[in-house]
Amino acid sequence: MKLRFIPIILFCLLQRPLFSGAQSAAGIRFSSKSFEEILQTAQTTGKTIFIDVYTDWCVPCKKMTEEIFPMAAVGDFYNENFINYRINAEAGNGRGIAEKYQVNSYPTYLFLNSSGQIIHRGVGYNADPGIFLQLGHLAMQYAQSNYTIEDWKKMYETNRRNKAFLVKYINKLDSLGMIKETASVLDQYVSLLTPAGITPTVARFILRHLKDAQSTSFDFIKANQDLFHRYESADEPMETLSIAYANAIVATTINAISSRNRQELDLATAKAKGMKYQTIRFPLSFFGFRMQYFISAKDSAGLLQELRSFSDSTLPGLLPQVNTNNQLLYRERMQPYLTGKNDSIKDKAHYDQLKATHSPYSDYMTQIVNNAAGKFLAYGRNREDYQKSIALGKTSLALKKNQPGILNTMAKSYYKLGKRKRACRYQAMAVNFAENAKMKATYDEELKKMKSGLEL
Repeated sequence: MKLRFIPIILFCLLQRPLFSGAQSAAGIRFSSKSFEEILQTAQTTGKTIFIDVYTDWCVPCKKMTEEIFPMAAVGDFYNENFINYRINAEAGNGRGIAEKYQVNSYPTYLFLNSSGQIIHRGVGYNADPGIFLQLGHLAMQYAQSNYTIEDWKKMYETNRRNKAFLVKYINKLDSLGMIKETASVLDQYVSLLTPAGITPTVARFILRHLKDAQSTSFDFIKANQDLFHRYESADEPMETLSIAYANAIVATTINAISSRNRQELDLATAKAKGMKYQTIRFPLSFFGFRMQYFISAKDSAGLLQELRSFSDSTLPGLLPQVNTNNQLLYRERMQPYLTGKNDSIKDKAHYDQLKATHSPYSDYMTQIVNNAAGKFLAYGRNREDYQKSIALGKTSLALKKNQPGILNTMAKSYYKLGKRKRACRYQAMAVNFAENAKMKATYDEELKKMKSGLEL
């Protein structure tokens, strides 16, 4: 079982050390022994090892440490049933352990047998301690079954054509966060299917476990997308074709960004073509990820080519759909409350926020357009690039008025074109609509430089 995961991206701005001071007397007691000594203790006692994998900057890790680990009920259960250990994934021997067990989200919880083999795994923070206790109970059940991931691998060799076994193995691999292995075994499962064998249960299973676009599973889904769309789940997002498809493309693109692999980026782009069922925001999101690739690869020529394609082709094709997409996305967000799946009284703050946002697609589009305008300004090579920055700014302001950031971008673009009066006019508006005192002071200082003809 996985805990409800709070994305670590939201918390990466916090940069203070996570663990300091004496360990609380209540709650989980973590051993200070080395990892090798922990393994020896497990061999002697027969206990399962529990490892909390954290980083110093991870706020969900901090919340687990401050809120869940100190609880008496949590401590009593984990201290009695596990040898508790914790590692910093970015320091000391923690780096090697995190790499060995393919940890890529924080916090991650590993449950190992005395041989160091994974029994169970979980990720993330949840304010309900029962979820964390349930994770431990499941780990105990798996430990008592005596099946490790190595045992599963051995059984796989003689059950490669056994679809019932493959379903169980895929579920197991996915629960352990073993992404590459899950994708590989899912490909084997799909190789045994024909379109006639696609039932609603099979379709939803494949969609739920699809990991990236570099797989025969993705190609199988794409070739039979009408069937998968017909059988997708209306209640479970991860079993929806458009979401599974978007997540797979994005996962492959993120891999391309991290490895700076242009061939992988081009493959993701090719795989994205020809899919009839897309999430409303996917074309904008995918453009954003492609921009990030060229920035990470320090390929300014490629970035400008991408920006020009977006400005000249992609965006004009999307603008006529703005009003329709606003309505669709608004209904999509409100649907769980309208059907009673979510409680609008219990989640009143979130419900009221969603209800008040009548143009969610426009809001998202302005973010992407503003980003593109800023990149034209930062990486532009000629007057045409700065003019495109201004044109994108005008499009953004038509979608949402009085945005100080895009007004500032437009002012700087006009300034680069030598149109000082117009630059000062837009910069004065940026100052006027500044969202806080710091922004206002920065914009005001830039306005003074513009008026004086100084370099920004």
